[in-house]
Amino acid sequence: MAFIGVGGAPASVGHRERAVLGARRAGCHLPSRRVVAAGSARLSTRMVAAEATLSMTPEAVTLLSFLRAHKSLFSPGPGYNATSSALIRKNDTGKSAVPTEELDTNAYFLPGKPVGEALLAHWDEVVEAGRASLAASLPGVSPDSDVGKVLYYDVLMLLRIISYGALVQNVNFLHKNNLAMLVALYDEMNVPPSVMPTMVRAMKDATIKLIDADLIDGTSACFEEVAQGLAA
Repeated sequence: MAFIGVGGAPASVGHRERAVLGARRAGCHLPSRRVVAAGSARLSTRMVAAEATLSMTPEAVTLLSFLRAHKSLFSPGPGYNATSSALIRKNDTGKSAVPTEELDTNAYFLPGKPVGEALLAHWDEVVEAGRASLAASLPGVSPDSDVGKVLYYDVLMLLRIISYGALVQNVNFLHKNNLAMLVALYDEMNVPPSVMPTMVRAMKDATIKLIDADLIDGTSACFEEVAQGLAA
């Protein structure tokens, strides 16, 4: 399996190792934990809560920087035409949901337009459902800690990416290699593997309460595509 744009990795290498190797080949320096042990206070912050084992290791910091440099999870596949792809890419670049006026202008190409409208109207409460799930899963992690800031931000980011799929009612919207890199980041931070999929499903449950029955299956499938990818 090869990482698009960051070089290939042997098929025998695991998810986290493939992502880390890809970042290395892109010129990102990922220092050895042994080498940086003495300077870890500068590069990473251990959680204060007694039971917490989550941390921003040097490799996690590098993966995070690589992903935040607009390594988007959105990648339109079959079912996305030139119009829907360009519309979503533009908003993805601006890190925003598709706004109301653009939903109206491009309604013909967006069978999930009512989902987009519902999310825009109830964005904060859907995000809060995801963040409440995080708080329940990680009671020792403060939203203001280094790890908490990453995870709580990613609630927003993942909902935005899922909303793009829901607009087209099509699950072919993920950049699988960049998603694998996100999984590698969570693994490096020692986030239990069930935490982020559970969070995504909490947002799914909040969303399907807002939409008509004929859009539930397609919308749920988009949330599940991400939840299952994060569990891989």
